[in-house]
Amino acid sequence: MARSLVLTLDVGTSSTRAMLYDERADALAESEVKIEYRPQVDGDGKAELDPVRLLRCCLDAITGTVGALHPGDQVAAVGISSFWHGLLGLDRAHRPSTPLILWSDTRSWREARDLAEEVDAEAVRLRTGAPLHPSYWPPRLAWLRKARPVEWQRTQLWVSFADYLYCQLFGRLGTSASMASAGMVSMRLPIRRATF
Repeated sequence: MARSLVLTLDVGTSSTRAMLYDERADALAESEVKIEYRPQVDGDGKAELDPVRLLRCCLDAITGTVGALHPGDQVAAVGISSFWHGLLGLDRAHRPSTPLILWSDTRSWREARDLAEEVDAEAVRLRTGAPLHPSYWPPRLAWLRKARPVEWQRTQLWVSFADYLYCQLFGRLGTSASMASAGMVSMRLPIRRATF
């Protein structure tokens, strides 16, 4: 008997998992594919992943899960979740120009501190619901511009990993409102000294 199923993909910082669910939202355990990996971390606050390798893990997880479909089954919907606050540079051809900098990377802590001194940090927190911190893109972009000038020059677009995945799956860039709010919540800040 043919089934109408939902394919899910959960992209995390240490694993990617894909699975199928039926119309009653019951998981089909035989469809689960989990691929584990480790971010590159070190004592200076670095937390990065290779975006091309992570894309391959996502595609492999999807392929493995789709292999559990029975003849006549249909994937009626797809749901994807991904970690917030990741930052990735893309060149003109939408190829990665930087590593994927994860939410846990703290190397832009000085830039976050400097930004908090330039603006009313409490007003920003009240407006956005979050304090200024190194996971936000404005401090991270300021850090990248100083620390990695060659990658900065090669980069045409700054995106989340979810945006990059969407582009690779569908041939065009796109983002969700929730992903945009996670990476860009502080982008409305009046930044005088840095032009991005």
